[in-house]
Amino acid sequence: MIVEIVKIKKIVYGGQGLADMIDGRKVFVWNGLPGEVVKVQVIKERPSYYEAIAIEIIKPSPLRRIPKDDNFLSTSPWQILDLLTETKLKVELVNELLNHHSIEVKSPTVINGDDKDWNYRNKMEYSFWGDDDGLHLALYKRDSHIKEKVLGSALAMPSIDESAQNIVDQLNQMGVRASSLKSLIIRANQEGQTMASLFVKDNFNQSFILSKPIVGIEVFYSNPRSPASLATKLINHQGDLFLKDVLNNHQSFLYSSRSFFQINVPVYRLVLEKMKNYLSSNEIVDLYSGVGSIGLSIAKESVSLIDNDQVNLDFAHKNALNLGLQVQIYCQSAETIRDDILSKTIVIDPPRSGIHSRLLDLIRNKSPEMIGYLSCNPITQIRDLKLLNDIYRVEDLSLYNFFPHTPHIESLAILKKR
Repeated sequence: MIVEIVKIKKIVYGGQGLADMIDGRKVFVWNGLPGEVVKVQVIKERPSYYEAIAIEIIKPSPLRRIPKDDNFLSTSPWQILDLLTETKLKVELVNELLNHHSIEVKSPTVINGDDKDWNYRNKMEYSFWGDDDGLHLALYKRDSHIKEKVLGSALAMPSIDESAQNIVDQLNQMGVRASSLKSLIIRANQEGQTMASLFVKDNFNQSFILSKPIVGIEVFYSNPRSPASLATKLINHQGDLFLKDVLNNHQSFLYSSRSFFQINVPVYRLVLEKMKNYLSSNEIVDLYSGVGSIGLSIAKESVSLIDNDQVNLDFAHKNALNLGLQVQIYCQSAETIRDDILSKTIVIDPPRSGIHSRLLDLIRNKSPEMIGYLSCNPITQIRDLKLLNDIYRVEDLSLYNFFPHTPHIESLAILKKR
């Protein structure tokens, strides 16, 4: 185990502090702020750098704040910063990326959010810990496979942790052991109603007592060989299998605990408002559509929804009813669509890896007039903007703080054909 004392020089994109080790290699440090002298413990060693966690703050920064969660590094490593400093830092980091890739933005990047920087998450995924006192909620320590007991998260909506603890209490009454369980996903709508998905590694024939705020629960067998919460087989379900939230223009959207739906709904509404102002047109193509919340919110007459998850599209179909729109739904990967599907206006909300290279080629060939590109990873978004820079100019780039007290940044680029 390597332990050293280092001085943090700056924060880098991704959220870690940067410092130098005695052997000359760089070290990326969680729980370290610029100017601080800290004792670090290395958790990963690479040929040219280390990754580490500050286990002792020898000389703290005046910017440092006391985190609300003891286990803050598991979910929100920037609990040690106040919201104003965090906002400034996120803008600086994205502007550094833009300058590095020579991307010109017509309007300056700003960060948008609301005043609620705690209890904003509408979805949490917990693991389980078992000891002599029974079953407990757990999270994985930062960059490790080691679990630690938790009571909840300061980021989660209160009804989520209330529901998670309710289910744990019932599992304890059933005598279920942690070794039989994989994970628990709890999702909440803006009214505080929750739906749960429990993933188990063994047969499970128990029933739960549903009480407010829980409206429904699904139990899935999940292959123990996979670390992810994958639904191999539905064992049973109780209550409602959906939640409902109202987005812009009083439109209601249905989704489940496992659907792709934004984590911070109030801030998401700000995104949809900007997209509608710039992109609202008679025909919209929504790539990576999820349950259709973007395309259905901004289209005037016709919308095409493309997603490779049939569960998402089943909800998209329900969400499209009674809107008076012409809706075409395609269950396929965005990069496999026919080029004649692309309209003059497209919206894209891809995974963290960014737009697939084949889809980028298709966009370049068809050159739609306007593109709305929402991203949860500005690094891959700016990479893609660079590849489209000869055809499109960035009309607007706005940052959104979907995830306060974390390094994550959501960014919306509005592209217009040159």
